[in-house]
Amino acid sequence: MNQKELAEVLNISQSAIANYENGIKEPNMQMIVNMSEFFNVSTDFLLAVSSVPDEKKTLNVINRLPENERKKVTKDIEMYAEFLVLKTLYDR
Repeated sequence: MNQKELAEVLNISQSAIANYENGIKEPNMQMIVNMSEFFNVSTDFLLAVSSVPDEKKTLNVINRLPENERKKVTKDIEMYAEFLVLKTLYDR
């Protein structure tokens, strides 16, 4: 997703997105909430208070998928987790 597409979704200008990304301006609280809802992460995650996306929110999204898609996503997540475990062991 590029700045223009995100700006359209959030109903703001592309320059506002660029200003947020470059640290020129900060989004107001409502925009932070809007962004967290769009990206399906907690506001803490967006504000770098937490490094882990909200698990419950993620599970809710996955559970709303059709069963065949839910199975694919679950398998992909499991494979990625396995990769991270192996990578961690390799990097030691």
